[in-house]
Amino acid sequence: MERELMALFGSVVARECWAMPTTLDSSQARRVAQMAASLSRDGAPKGQRAIVQAMPIDEQLLLCRWLADRDYAASCLPQGK
Repeated sequence: MERELMALFGSVVARECWAMPTTLDSSQARRVAQMAASLSRDGAPKGQRAIVQAMPIDEQLLLCRWLADRDYAASCLPQGK
């Protein structure tokens, strides 16, 4: 997984994503869910890299952490949803 994240986000983002806050507000949680969905729609690595590169760095960090850490992703989801 680490290699895939480094290929998708680059080594700096893959390393620095772990410094992201452990809580998200509701708008950030919705945004990261939208970003993850856009990656899953374009399953080709080249297309996914283009999507990531078009994102602001703060969104890249958030999405990378979301994908790298299942516990983090689960904690970002509203309970009961």
